[in-house]
Amino acid sequence: MAVNAARRATTFQLPADFGSALGEEPVGAALGRPLRGGDIVTVKIERADAYDLYGTLIREYGPANVSTDMSWPDAMAVFTQGQAGFYVEANSLYKNATDPTKSQVADTVGFAAFPAGPAGSRPYNIPSWALGVNAGSTNIDNAWKFIEWATSKEQTLLNQQAGVPSARTSVWADPQATQDYPPDLLAAAQAAADDGVGHDRPESPEANA
Repeated sequence: MAVNAARRATTFQLPADFGSALGEEPVGAALGRPLRGGDIVTVKIERADAYDLYGTLIREYGPANVSTDMSWPDAMAVFTQGQAGFYVEANSLYKNATDPTKSQVADTVGFAAFPAGPAGSRPYNIPSWALGVNAGSTNIDNAWKFIEWATSKEQTLLNQQAGVPSARTSVWADPQATQDYPPDLLAAAQAAADDGVGHDRPESPEANA
């Protein structure tokens, strides 16, 4: 590993067996493909520090059966079985923790904004999910009409009432949309809206194969 103090960046080579969730998009976006073992990667010091802290927390304080390549269903299962003290997740999955038919902690689970770090409390407020239309589609007009319908205020209100939080502030402001949500979840969602950042992981590193 090499450190360039002037650029505040660190350069390292990924191990040959690299294959964790960090190899997926958007982390490998700078290469136009997922990262692979042997790639030379340059990242800002802050990003490297964030990954190091994340790995340290999981390794030293997480349950023995947790790893960095778990997907959300795996991690959620650990939490809802009472094997983890807390779990960081998008609010769209809150019902997995509060549904007593799925969760052993449904009666005791609470919600809070992400704890502050050196830069303060900066939770993400935009995950990497999106709707789009393929440029090569032969049915672009109808695809766009579907997106308009799916993201309309009326439809997102129905979705939010069913437990799928929306991206519309007007829907969040509607009491009908939040009447069944836990109050502490609403407070955490408001904190993310006020102070959050527009990406859910450190931004893509510069990378060279």
